[in-house]
Amino acid sequence: MIKKSKRLQPVANLAGTRERDAARALGDAQRILKEHEERLGELLDYQAQYHQQFHDAGSAGAAAQRLNDYQAFLTRLKEGIRHQTTRIQLARLTVERRKGEWMEARSRAQAMNKVVERHVSHEKYHEDRQDQLETDEQARVVTNGRHDPSPD
Repeated sequence: MIKKSKRLQPVANLAGTRERDAARALGDAQRILKEHEERLGELLDYQAQYHQQFHDAGSAGAAAQRLNDYQAFLTRLKEGIRHQTTRIQLARLTVERRKGEWMEARSRAQAMNKVVERHVSHEKYHEDRQDQLETDEQARVVTNGRHDPSPD
C-alpha cells in the first residue's frame, strides 16, 4: 500500500510549482511597472527641458510658427505623459493582483507541505512503534526460550 504522504506529494509539488509561477508573474509585473515609471520620468524630464526651450525661444523673440510648433509638441508630450500615467496605474493594479495571487499560492503550498510533513511524521511514528513492538516480541521470544523450563 502506498503511503498517504507519497500520494499527497505530487499535490504538494504542484502547489509549489504554482507558487513559483505566481512569484515569476509578480516579478514580471513589478518589472513592467518599473519600466513604465522610468519611461514617465524620462517624459517628464523631456517636458521640463522642452518647456525651458519654449520659454527661452519666446524670450528671444522666436518666430510665431516656431512657437506654435513648440506648443503643439508640448501638447502631444502632455498627452503622452497622461497616457503613460494611465499605464502606470494599470501596472500597479496588475502588481497588486499578482501579489494577491502569489500570496494565495504560497499559502496553499505551505498548507500542502504541512499536510505532507504531518503524514510523514505520523507514518514514521507508526513505523518506529511497529519496529519497537517487533523488537520487543523478538526479545520476549528469545528470553522465554532461555528461561522456559522444559518439562522433562
